[in-house]
This record gives sequence, structure tokens and C-alpha cells, in this order.
Amino acid sequence: IVNLAKLFAWLIVNGGLSVMILKTVTFTKLQPQSRLFFQLLFSHIILTQNANKRNPQLLVKIFINVVHNPTLAQGIMFFLHHFVKTGDILEEEKEIVEWGCDVTKKVIQRSLSAEKIL
Repeated sequence: IVNLAKLFAWLIVNGGLSVMILKTVTFTKLQPQSRLFFQLLFSHIILTQNANKRNPQLLVKIFINVVHNPTLAQGIMFFLHHFVKTGDILEEEKEIVEWGCDVTKKVIQRSLSAEKIL
């Protein structure tokens, strides 16, 4: 599970895949193994993008397009808040993961608000 999550994170970060591939995932009803996979996936997306220094623009680039699917956007925000930010999967990098979760949630919330205005 760990290596598969790292692979998908790397593909998303480097443009090989989009987070839109997650549009069929129901984040509120995941089984424990699936929950672990997505915790690792989102954590590694954040860590890969911010390995050397914290750069919110890198996360914006990845997550800005989820606003075109409000269900996916809400699911990602829910999952980040309830499982990734509060999880203890990657204890050593917890501070960076929490920061990345906050940035990602703000990006999605602001983009959803802007989308409603348009």
C-alpha cells in the first residue's frame, strides 16, 4: 500500500495523473485499507511538493481543478480534515502535512466560493 500510494503521489505531483482521477471515490465510506492508502497518498503529495521548503503555489497547482467537481472537492476537504491532518501515519513530517492540509483546504474553499460567484 505504501509504495502504491507513493507512486500515485509522484504521478500526480509530476503531472502524469490529475487528482480528478479520484472523482469516483466516496471519502466518507472508505474501508480501513483504502483509508490508509488515501492518507498516505495525500501525505506524500504534500511532502513531495514541499520537501525542501513550503511552497503553497505547488499545492494550488495540483488541487485547483477539483473545484470543477464540487463533490470531489468536498470529499477531499473532509478527508484531509478528519483523516490526514489528525492522522499519525507519518509522525516525523506531521507539521508539514498539517500545513499542507490547511493550505489545500483553503485553496479548495476559496476556489469553490469564486466558482459560485461566477
